[in-house]
Amino acid sequence: GSEWLADRSEYRGQFADGQKHGAGSFTWEGGASYSGDFCEDALQGEGVFSWADGRCYRGQWVQSRMHGQGRFEWPDGKTFDGKYEGDKKHGRGIFTWPDGSKCVGVWLSGKQHGVGTHVSAKGVPRRGRWKHGALEQWLEPPSADESSRTPGSREFTSTSDFTASDAGPVV
Repeated sequence: GSEWLADRSEYRGQFADGQKHGAGSFTWEGGASYSGDFCEDALQGEGVFSWADGRCYRGQWVQSRMHGQGRFEWPDGKTFDGKYEGDKKHGRGIFTWPDGSKCVGVWLSGKQHGVGTHVSAKGVPRRGRWKHGALEQWLEPPSADESSRTPGSREFTSTSDFTASDAGPVV
């Protein structure tokens, strides 16, 4: 079935008891869209959410929040592959920059936290300890090949600023 809302949003997909339920797609007036599973009018299960500005999340959803395993992609080429909880990076993951450098570790409430590894664009790994998103200390000295640019001077883009609710309700 299909449903058109007063704000010009559109849903196409399955319904149960008058609610969006099953496979479907929803497009908001502002250009954001979601394609995937719905449960009782909520984004629930596997799905792809695309923002009008080019950001995209592919992964698991619980009650219209990024929750579980997923991949977030930014238009500038940054990516995060890992666990989400309540729209925030939470658990093991890999944040990759467009130049190929990356941080592998654990995130807590959207921020890197604990022991992790920064891998330079040249592929040189270096272990460090992060606390609430800030590099606390390196656990090993830099190699002769290592770039002077460190994760302490790099930005981890927050996904918690960009939630599905930014697009508006699906009801």
